[in-house]
Amino acid sequence: MYHFDKAILYTRTDIENNNTQYLSIFINSKNQSNYFVSSSWGNEMNCYLIDKNAKMSHKYYLESLKDVTDFTYEYSWKFSPTNHEVNCENFIANEIKLDSLYTKIEAINYTNKKKKRIDYQYTFILKPIDVPILNTITTILQHHRQLDCLDFTISQNNIPSSIKYRCNKGCNLNFDLVSIKDTDVDFEVKEEDIKFKNK
Repeated sequence: MYHFDKAILYTRTDIENNNTQYLSIFINSKNQSNYFVSSSWGNEMNCYLIDKNAKMSHKYYLESLKDVTDFTYEYSWKFSPTNHEVNCENFIANEIKLDSLYTKIEAINYTNKKKKRIDYQYTFILKPIDVPILNTITTILQHHRQLDCLDFTISQNNIPSSIKYRCNKGCNLNFDLVSIKDTDVDFEVKEEDIKFKNK
């Protein structure tokens, strides 16, 4: 049984294509080894429950956009930790305290360790929250594992209120926090009901 007590909603806007996606994240504030992510494009939903301890992902179907807790299990697959090494030599991050509440993180990845040409960059605006979820949320939202190079000196009791992602290939994405709510959602995946699918 998977239990989630926090529901976090972001918008993800592709500036170049003028598309906005809703990204809903369910977490258990006391056990963040599992989380549930659902994302929307128009009337379509992609929904996944991630179990990091079991190294499994479970795919779900959302019956109705009007009820974001009405999910139907579809199939599962095993995943392995990525074998790609993260080259932190090409990566730098600056932490800027904006005021008593907000902190800005500027994270830049260069094409090589000479640090002359930017490959991509993130700008985070962080705000305090009563749950230590900073690493969990940035892991879910990140596109590149180089964010693993970030050594946050601020408290884990922060959450990105906005993220700007830019890359030299024209990527132009904005993530904006819409809401954080208490919830009471349970998922049960019985071993005998698991249907495996190769990914």
